[in-house]
Amino acid sequence: MKQGFRGYYHRVSLLFLLLILFLLFFLFLFSCASFRYIVDQGSGQLKIQNSAVTNEKALQDPRISKEDKRKIQEIIQYKKYFYDYFQKRASGIYSKTTILEHSEVSHMVVASRFNEIKAKEHCFWFVGCFPYLGFFNHKAAEEYVQSLEQEGYVTLKRPIYAYSTLGYFEDTILSSFFNFSNESLAELVFHELFHTIFFIKGEVGFSENLANYMGEEMAFEYFHYTEEKKKEIKSFRSNRQKLNNLAVALIKELSLRYQKEKPADKVSGQQMLNQFLQERFFPTLAKECKILKLERNGKCSFLERTWNNASMTLFLTYEESVDDFGKIREKLHLPIKEFLSYIETQYGMYKKLPSDKREQGFAGFFFSAIHDR
Repeated sequence: MKQGFRGYYHRVSLLFLLLILFLLFFLFLFSCASFRYIVDQGSGQLKIQNSAVTNEKALQDPRISKEDKRKIQEIIQYKKYFYDYFQKRASGIYSKTTILEHSEVSHMVVASRFNEIKAKEHCFWFVGCFPYLGFFNHKAAEEYVQSLEQEGYVTLKRPIYAYSTLGYFEDTILSSFFNFSNESLAELVFHELFHTIFFIKGEVGFSENLANYMGEEMAFEYFHYTEEKKKEIKSFRSNRQKLNNLAVALIKELSLRYQKEKPADKVSGQQMLNQFLQERFFPTLAKECKILKLERNGKCSFLERTWNNASMTLFLTYEESVDDFGKIREKLHLPIKEFLSYIETQYGMYKKLPSDKREQGFAGFFFSAIHDR
């Protein structure tokens, strides 16, 4: 019996030693701040995983409203539809439900210098680089924002209601999903599910734009709309995309202005931004919003967002190429499934290129290849 205990103790000691070596390895790779961030995020993710219950139990829980249970059942249906559609093996994603303490699951922090529209990147060897950081802890997010602003960055902090761990964990249905209406919830779920079958490490902009496009298209196919409803939705999306495209063009115009005039400090950078917003950005988009009939109660909600260098970089991350995917798919005359196969084939070709031929990234390779056709 003592021998058995010593054997158990030896295994625990060995595991503890491996854990210490693992932590030291991370300390070697990252700064203390980065290491703390990884630990905090891991802790937050584990809390979400540990507090999750099976969907069956959630659907029997009297504390969960009938409406929220209906949405859990819908998400289960969306998941089945998605993996059946692409004929992919379903992962364990959304097999459980987590009821959160707050309406949001986390907070995103984006930062850009006062004199450019370019996100501060955060790189991790195991998942690549990201133009933002997410924080489960609101206080930690606030502290990070303050530290960035002391360094001269312009920041944006916004609540997050859904995210993907890209297969590193089996993501759960989050109660924050329940904030979304039927169509929006479907788009959201299809977007996040798409990340489980296609996400390019280090190509966040391309991956997010593609997931946005696929999420909308999948939702459009899932709901069997009448022809009249389809025309209405297509018209709205087309007009919204026109407004997005105009915003992208204006943001790039501001970026060029920064490069040309080179504001010397944060104060002069803010003055340049304010002038651009008041004299160019807001009037142009307000006029277009009215022409496209996207106003609601006489207001263009698009303009009520926080607009600064940081939010503009985030907008480009999620919206810059969405319209391009639609145009490319239309040009190729491909259904959604075959369009994904085409992109996967292109990515396979890209990975076979010599390293010096991949400097432009897959996004550059993909879009240039299409334009050359």
